[in-house]
Amino acid sequence: MKLNKKIIAYVLSVSFMFGSNTSIAASNPSVTKKLSINEGSKKIIKVKGTFISSKSFKSTNKKIAIVNKKGMVTAKNAGKCKIKVKIKYRKSKKSKKIYKKNFFTVITVKRPSHTEADRTPEVPEVPEIPEVPEVPEIPEIPEIPEVPEVPEIPEVPEVPEIPIPSRIPEATKVPAPSRTPETTKTPAPSRTPEAATTPAPPVQPILPITSRTPETTKAPVPSGTPEATKAPVPSGTPGSTKAPVPSGTPESTKAPVPSGTPGSTKAPVPSGTPESTKAPVPSGTPGSTKAPVPSGTPESTKAPVPSGTPESTKAPETLESPVPVTDPGLDIKDTGINIKIAANGEYKNWDGVSNVSQFIDGSGRYCFAYDNEENVSIVKTENGLIDSNIIHLKKVHSIFGGITCDSEGNYYLVTGETNTGDDTNQDTIFISKYDAEGNLIKTTGDNGSSSLASYYGTEFYTKEPFSSGNCDIAINGNILTVHYAREMYSGHQSNSVFTVNTESLEKVSVGAVYQSHCFSQRIVPYKNGFVYAGEGDCYNRAFTVTVAEAVNGKNVENDIFHFWVKENTLDNGDMFTLNNNFAHMGGLAVVNGNIALAGTSAKALSAEAENQGEQLFIQIFNPEEDLSSEASYITTGNRTGTGGPNGNQTVTDYGVKWLSDFDAGTVISHPQIVSGDNGTIIILFEKYINNDYKGVYYIKSGADGTIQKDISCLSENACLNACKMPVYSNGKVYWTANTYNDKNNAYIYSFDIQD
Repeated sequence: MKLNKKIIAYVLSVSFMFGSNTSIAASNPSVTKKLSINEGSKKIIKVKGTFISSKSFKSTNKKIAIVNKKGMVTAKNAGKCKIKVKIKYRKSKKSKKIYKKNFFTVITVKRPSHTEADRTPEVPEVPEIPEVPEVPEIPEIPEIPEVPEVPEIPEVPEVPEIPIPSRIPEATKVPAPSRTPETTKTPAPSRTPEAATTPAPPVQPILPITSRTPETTKAPVPSGTPEATKAPVPSGTPGSTKAPVPSGTPESTKAPVPSGTPGSTKAPVPSGTPESTKAPVPSGTPGSTKAPVPSGTPESTKAPVPSGTPESTKAPETLESPVPVTDPGLDIKDTGINIKIAANGEYKNWDGVSNVSQFIDGSGRYCFAYDNEENVSIVKTENGLIDSNIIHLKKVHSIFGGITCDSEGNYYLVTGETNTGDDTNQDTIFISKYDAEGNLIKTTGDNGSSSLASYYGTEFYTKEPFSSGNCDIAINGNILTVHYAREMYSGHQSNSVFTVNTESLEKVSVGAVYQSHCFSQRIVPYKNGFVYAGEGDCYNRAFTVTVAEAVNGKNVENDIFHFWVKENTLDNGDMFTLNNNFAHMGGLAVVNGNIALAGTSAKALSAEAENQGEQLFIQIFNPEEDLSSEASYITTGNRTGTGGPNGNQTVTDYGVKWLSDFDAGTVISHPQIVSGDNGTIIILFEKYINNDYKGVYYIKSGADGTIQKDISCLSENACLNACKMPVYSNGKVYWTANTYNDKNNAYIYSFDIQD
């Protein structure tokens, strides 16, 4: 008997050493320790072990990667996160005791490079190999001698992924990214007037979140280091929610702004918002002395100088141009400030928020400001020199939106804070006022309810500011307004407007402004109010212009330029297709009492748009007239076809003047517009040919759109400040950006546009 036992033990030992399919005892569970995945790709976390009862997977950061119940990881945006794997198992088949063990898989999501390889269609997902059924347990054999440890079999290397095109539409389409070298697209027509409807009741969002999360770029933090890391992707994929119109109302109609919206009164805040949390209004208008800081507000002392940025470091007395420029009117000066300038969250279909703002102060001097982690640093210039007194504002909240200056030298900084909870009363966007020395005067916040019509519910408030779009700021007299992108508590994306009185920082109503999704946001001051523009992909699918009066809170909305999409796209829930407008917003400019809108688009309002590159266009119109009428436009040129989120509405755009007719290998990126004296209009853009960067180009026109100088190269080494319009002062157009050959230092561009 003893002999038999020894023989059995020996046989089992040998069979184990040479790879038997039989398991003597349960092996401890194990999981894949780390995975490296390209954005948009998928890989599975492998779980090994016997007698596993259950397993669950959870991502620690769904903005970077998500995981399903089978362990399939989908990479969303560049960055790192962990997948927590919970495993329940038994040590033997007959064991009743359940053991629990937690594992973590480190996920590294990479952004693929923009090469021709990016045009390769995504490889179909390999079906998951079914789990091997459990092997019946063999009765335990006593006194089996210890078996020498078998060396671990190396894990089979994973099949390398083919990078997913990061800025290219579907592989079946001719690529035409608006923000990356690709083929250009052309503009779409403006819409016909909508029928008036009665206000719609509050409803739940009707559209699913887009099926693909965007690739994003993060504007790096300067802090004196040449290289900057990319910022997290805008939280939340934009949804396309709009309060649907009551049953029986045509889909294309938009609920009008409720009549009688108070003008000078504060925009309604949802019940339950503690009024006492807002900083009290300083008595009187702040003059030369600093206004009192409300109790609980951060000290109004000057913000400490950020580490690595000496407060009084004097900039070079004379700034040297880095390279010869093409146009003699352009001057490029190296500021000596180390910062990589980029638009945080920018993607092929939508804008991002630049980490550099540019503006003209009350003395007509060009200024720029850059996000510097805990502070925002303001740089003033005069006569080609940088003021040695760099001002540092301490940020009240962490997310940078933008900054501007009023005629008295006060600064207004827009910041945000994502609400990680579900309290819709919590403020998430803030306007902070500082005096000319950088001392904080007051901060006012909003929860995203300020520009919604009364029938919208709290799920339409702002959960995360500056998501999948940008943030634009404008001042008109003593009214400041912010037009920004945001993710709502519903999980969908839209725009919102937050407006205050600059003297008291009390809220002011400009009526209802809402578009979803809204991928670009622009504002210009106009008469006693403002003109807003947004790029929507669903409600409404157009460049939409809203003319608002800051005095009485009334506004008028018009869709002036439409985008084609294939029929039934919305009804089929195809968000990826719906997100592509075949167009990109440029900007707005006030020209001799009229408004000019510039952008790029596919020329066709039909299926031809899928194969067309985006071309440059301009529309000049009188915003006080009926923009559904051809007579309201200064420029000429009509465009008719189909639009709307289901591609089944007949639409016509008026006053569309095409400014380019490039071939399929040419891409126009970051179109921008600025107006000068006597109605001069300058349109700037970056140009690529067959993915090669060719520099910054410009067009000069008169107030009626007459071309004074056709497309010309400004500089082959110049770059633009993405998603920020340049500014004009004393005959020159200014902006701050890197150069193509130096993407780690800030340069000031000044372009003399005088004849």
